[in-house]
Parts: sequence; structure tokens; C-alpha cells
Amino acid sequence: APTVAVGMDESRALQRAGWAGAASVVLLVVGVALGYLVGVDDPSMSDSAILERLNDDTRQVAAGIGMPVLAAGVALLLWFATGLRWVVDRLSGGDPLAHAIVPAAALFGGLMIIGVSLDVASAYAALSEEFTPDADTVRALGTAGNVVALTGLIGGGVMVAVTARIAQQARAL
Repeated sequence: APTVAVGMDESRALQRAGWAGAASVVLLVVGVALGYLVGVDDPSMSDSAILERLNDDTRQVAAGIGMPVLAAGVALLLWFATGLRWVVDRLSGGDPLAHAIVPAAALFGGLMIIGVSLDVASAYAALSEEFTPDADTVRALGTAGNVVALTGLIGGGVMVAVTARIAQQARAL
């Protein structure tokens, strides 16, 4: 298996990027879970269940906490992707395919934030006394949010595919 020569400072930076990747997974899961508490992922949910979820103060607070947690997770994912790209670039000897890693992470993170935002938007609006929640609007936004967030998984797939391909070519797997 090929080795990648790394200096002391680079080694610390790569170690931090690895920790950022682990932390990003935790924050992404927590952020999505907090948004899930108020969002609507099942379009067949009854109108009364949707409105009950939407007007629950605890769930609204959870969604409010979930968005910045999710954003921090995406920021850490980008830090990890930058370190991963550096390692994969060195491992591959400069294969241009390695340059797809950071944009793929950005695609994943950006669509995840947009998807969750659509799903929790009605809860934010319900916090103001100016918005009267409508179950069909909430249902449509939740479904749109799910579709957008799931589309973001393409970015995650590209990250995994590029990394696996280059690692296989370099006989690192």
C-alpha cells in the first residue's frame, strides 16, 4: 500500500480534519433529529397531528436549536472534506477526480440545510402570531424538504465513490 509523506504540521492538520469529520456526523444527526421533531416527513399524517406538532413550543425550540447545530455540522463536514481531498490528491498522485470531493460535500451540506429549512419553516412562522398554520402547506413544505435533502445524498455518494476509487487505484484498500 502506498504511503503519503506528511510533515508534523500537516499531520496535526489532517488529524484535526479527521476529528472535524467525526464531529460533523454527530452534529448532522442531532440537527436533523431536532428538525424532525417538528417537521412533517409523512404526507399521510392527519391534519390535527400536523398542527399539534407545529404548535408545540418544545418542538419549535428543538427546531430552532437544530438549524444552527446542522449548520455547524456542515461547516465541519467541509473542513473534513478539505483534509480528505488533500490526502486523496496525494495518494492518487494528482488525479483531478480528487477535486470533486469538496464540491460534493458542499452539495450534500447545502441541500441538507435547504431541505431541513423547508421542513421546519412552518414552525418558525408559527412562532410569530402573524401566521395561521395550514396542514396542507406544512405537508407540502415537509415533502419538498425531504425531496431536497434526499437529493443532497448525491453529494455524499460522490465523496464516497471518489475516495473509494482513488484508494482502490492506489491499492490502499
